[in-house]
Amino acid sequence: MPLLTSCCPAWVKFVEFYASDLIPYLTTVRSPHIISGGLIKTFWAKKQGFNPQDIIVVSIMPCTAKKYEITRPELEINGLKPVDYVLTTRELAYLLIKNKVDLKKIKGRKLDSPLGAASGSGVIYGATGGVMESALRTAYQKIVGRGLSKLDFKRVRGSAGIKKSRIKIGNKLIKVAMINGLGRAKEILEELKRNPRAYDYVEVMACFGGCIGGGGQPVPTDAEIRNKRAGGLYLADKRKSVRLAHQNPIVKEIYQDFFADGKMRHLVCHTRYFKKRKGAVEILPPGQH
Repeated sequence: MPLLTSCCPAWVKFVEFYASDLIPYLTTVRSPHIISGGLIKTFWAKKQGFNPQDIIVVSIMPCTAKKYEITRPELEINGLKPVDYVLTTRELAYLLIKNKVDLKKIKGRKLDSPLGAASGSGVIYGATGGVMESALRTAYQKIVGRGLSKLDFKRVRGSAGIKKSRIKIGNKLIKVAMINGLGRAKEILEELKRNPRAYDYVEVMACFGGCIGGGGQPVPTDAEIRNKRAGGLYLADKRKSVRLAHQNPIVKEIYQDFFADGKMRHLVCHTRYFKKRKGAVEILPPGQH
């Protein structure tokens, strides 16, 4: 302890470069889209009878750091990258415009759901404080033995640069902090170096507002736009029939069956981090990027 979140690849890389003494505190769990890609090429491929080598996974992300993340060799599963390509949401918009695709004029159809539907807790990951709130919802039920009457932990929400809270769960007092924007991370890291027990769990999102304010999102982006995007996620969460991550039917199925093998669970869901240093930048000739 304390645990530091690891779902933001920009934050993970920051720790590896500038605060490597804190690497042991990063949770070993991979980011959501990397786990999803891994499940597609293992669990889903096996279920459908497909050869994983024939599957190409493309993630559409609000984040430019995800492009770097998929190049990390330690994420490979049996020699295959869980995610082959990353397009940002802005790049997708450019592609639609370039090919004169007008979404307003296209007849909609039901979305394929090879891995089921997201829970409400999964949806709010995209807003700062969302990862923390998702974890607290599950922690409450695991510790207390019953669900919350109200699932909203509003004290971890909001656009403040640093949010701190003490949350009572059963007879335990959980000390948490949420960092909104990588520029504020140093303050908490210095505090943790002075007092490692200052917090039990720290969430860090490199971009203001969390993923909804990511560097790959449509521009312009300002505080008002970020707040509206976050509001949309919390509204979607409220409308979900399943709002707890561990109660998602597909998650339960995977853990009861496919992940009964601890080695497979570790292979798909966990990773390692390494101390890194800045190297020389190689300038490639035109056409070789």
